[in-house]
Amino acid sequence: MEHHQMTGEQQQHLDQTLATLVENLDTMASLLRSCYGEADITVHRADEARGALHRLLWAIERRQAKRQHAGA
Repeated sequence: MEHHQMTGEQQQHLDQTLATLVENLDTMASLLRSCYGEADITVHRADEARGALHRLLWAIERRQAKRQHAGA
C-alpha cells in the first residue's frame, strides 16, 4: 500500500483536532472528578482516555522526529 505525507492543511487540521480533544478530555475528567470523586470508575475511564490520547500524541511526535532526522 502506498502512503503519502500529509499536506500542510491536513497537518494543521490534525493538530487543531488533537488540541481540541486534549482540552475536551481534560474538561470532562475535571467535571467527572468534581461530581463523582477520585475513586469513581468513570473518572478512571476518563483518565485512561486522556492517557491513550497522550500516547497517540507521543507516537505522532516520534514519527515526525524520525522523518525530520531522515530528511536532514
